[in-house]
Amino acid sequence: MKRRRKEKVCSFDLEKWLRQMINGATGFKLGESRTIRNPAGNIIGSYGEGGRVEHFTGAEIGGMESVARFSLYPGVSMETLTQHHWKQAVIAHIMLGIEAEHGNPRQLRPEKILGVAFTHDLSEILCSDVNYHVKNKDQKSKVAHKRKDLAMHHRALKDLRPEWRAYFPAPPDVNDEFPETERKFWEACELAGYCLFMLEEIALGNICDQHIVHFYDDVNGYVVRLIAMGNELESVSEMLSSEILPKLVCVAFAVADAKKRLLPAP
Repeated sequence: MKRRRKEKVCSFDLEKWLRQMINGATGFKLGESRTIRNPAGNIIGSYGEGGRVEHFTGAEIGGMESVARFSLYPGVSMETLTQHHWKQAVIAHIMLGIEAEHGNPRQLRPEKILGVAFTHDLSEILCSDVNYHVKNKDQKSKVAHKRKDLAMHHRALKDLRPEWRAYFPAPPDVNDEFPETERKFWEACELAGYCLFMLEEIALGNICDQHIVHFYDDVNGYVVRLIAMGNELESVSEMLSSEILPKLVCVAFAVADAKKRLLPAP
């Protein structure tokens, strides 16, 4: 049987670099992190009200490491929620930098957006990863998932001191307190992340032909929306021209081959 070829991509590739940065990283679970144990494992004390930040961060990391994204697609590279949060923070940081170089005409607030990037999917610790298309299938689904994500986000913060919970707002896609410009910017960051991940999976060639075509069609849909956003946000235009569109061209042959293999036998 003829082996599927893996497509070559450009010399610098943001998604590849992000994966290299997190390669080998492992999460941890603290278990009974609010207790103090001696070397034999016996409980000898408690942190009481102290140590709540360590307990919160340890528990959240443990929870985020247990959630695998894109799990519906056999063969796809495993990306935990921890890894996704870090990657989205890097993408947002780059795009905010580009906006700053152009004078930040939309008056985006980096401290708010970067703060959200590290915690934006905390709700998934409690309700697991939900496919983007399932969430946005129709207006009814969109409203229902928005309400659920908002409630789960606040529930995930329950171990943090009450007076500090406001420092971790729900993400712009479910939080109407963010202005429209920041909600649009955040959506662009997320769509860019989806595109980069899916295009890399196509290039790696580890997923089946049906999913290659599915990912490619999804990316094309996201690109249409990003192009419209690029008229207002310089960072989106640059991310498209430097990262997404070149890679979209690079994987075109792999997608064409996959479509041929999916045709019914004559």
